[in-house]
Amino acid sequence: MAQDTASFLKEIFSQRAGTNPRYSLRAFARSLGVSPSGLSQILNRKKRLSIDRAHDFASRLNLEPKQSEQFITLAEIESTTSPSRKVELIRKAGLQNGATNISVDNFNLISSWYGFAILVLLTECKGEVSSNEVAAQLGITKAEAEVTIDRLIRLELIKIIGSKGPRLKVERLHDTVLVKSDFVNDALKKYYKELQIKTDESLNEQGPDTRISGAQVFAFDPTQGAEVKRLMDKYLNELEHLAAKGKERTEVYQAVAHVYRLTKVKGKTKW
Repeated sequence: MAQDTASFLKEIFSQRAGTNPRYSLRAFARSLGVSPSGLSQILNRKKRLSIDRAHDFASRLNLEPKQSEQFITLAEIESTTSPSRKVELIRKAGLQNGATNISVDNFNLISSWYGFAILVLLTECKGEVSSNEVAAQLGITKAEAEVTIDRLIRLELIKIIGSKGPRLKVERLHDTVLVKSDFVNDALKKYYKELQIKTDESLNEQGPDTRISGAQVFAFDPTQGAEVKRLMDKYLNELEHLAAKGKERTEVYQAVAHVYRLTKVKGKTKW
C-alpha cells in the first residue's frame, strides 16, 4: 500500500510503464496536466499536492472509487496540521508512518520552546547546518543546540544523512509529532509557558515587518467548541500551505493561537 501521494503516483506510473515500455514520465505528466518538472517535484516530495489538485489527478487517472478515496486521503494527510485530524486520516488509510506518537516523558526531553524550532530549522530551512549556526539563529547556546539535536536523533524524529565537517544534513523521519495527554502535566505546561514568553518578547522586540498580531473577543455558545477547533485547524493548514510555497525558506516562525474563556461560570463547561 502506498504511504504517500508520491509513492501512489509512482505505483500508477510503474503499472502503465509495465504494460507499455515506451510510456515515459513526460507522457505521465501530460496525462496529469502538469509539466515534467512539476511532476518531478511531486515525485521527489519537494512539492505537496493540494487536496483540489489531488481530486483533479484522481479524475485524470480514472481511478476506481476506492483508489480515488485513498489518494485524496493521502493528500489530506500531507496537508493537514491538525494532529488529531492527521491521526484520524492515517487510521482511515490504514497507515502508520505519517505521524509518530511520543510519550509525555519523552516530550519532556525537547519541551523547551526551541525543540521543534530546531527540528524545522534542520529539516526545512537549510540543506546543511552546524550546531553553531542553529544556536546563532535561535539565540540559544551551542550546548543547548547540540543536546537538542542529540535528543531529536535519539527519539528517532530525525536522522543524519550526511555531513561536511561540523555541518550536518538531516532528514525528518515523521511529518507530524503527536504528544497526547489526558491530564495537565509539567512538560506541556512548560512548553506553552515558554511560548508565551517568546510571544511577549516578540511584542517588545519586533515590528510589523516580522510580527503579525490580531485579537478579537466573542460571545460563544459553549456547544460550538467543535466548530472552533475546525476553524483553528483550517487556519493552521492555510498557514502551512502558504509556507510551503516560499522559495527561500530561511527563517523559522512560530504560530500560536488561543481561544479561551474570559467569563467565570458556576460549574463546568467543556468544549
